[in-house]
Amino acid sequence: MTKYLSMLAVISSLLLSGCIDLSDSDSSSNTGTDPDNSPDTNPETVAGSEFFGVWKTACNAGESELLTISKDLIIMIAFTFENDGCTDASSEFTIKHYGVSYGEEVMVNSGVEATQVVISDFDSAEQMALELMYRDGDNLYFGNDSETEVSWPTDIDYDYQITLQ
Repeated sequence: MTKYLSMLAVISSLLLSGCIDLSDSDSSSNTGTDPDNSPDTNPETVAGSEFFGVWKTACNAGESELLTISKDLIIMIAFTFENDGCTDASSEFTIKHYGVSYGEEVMVNSGVEATQVVISDFDSAEQMALELMYRDGDNLYFGNDSETEVSWPTDIDYDYQITLQ
């Protein structure tokens, strides 16, 4: 049952975020070289495109999260399980939507280049956080807790790893 609920949540997230376009049956042919395709729609030229996809956190004390990240939206689905190993059926889940805009790449204290992002409330567009995102292969990391309301984090939190699904 957990597999089906997870699949439903992922598919719903992808549909809501625009990652799956049911009206465009030829969306995979967009290479950016076709005059009918704007370079802005080429996934390789869209800011933050290396972060687009569905990501999952490891189970932690009976909780796990799926994040669907797209051009201007992050959908977070938090699952609560009845056991600490997240192996049974999830007993509840919560869906939250956040706006996201991608900024410059910056060198952080640990010596990697991370992307500055602004996370905002989806409904009001009010800024909620200044954040960093860093991708290393199939792993995604966010900034550490050194940020304030008006400053970016100074490094990556390598203890909070999210895996591409």
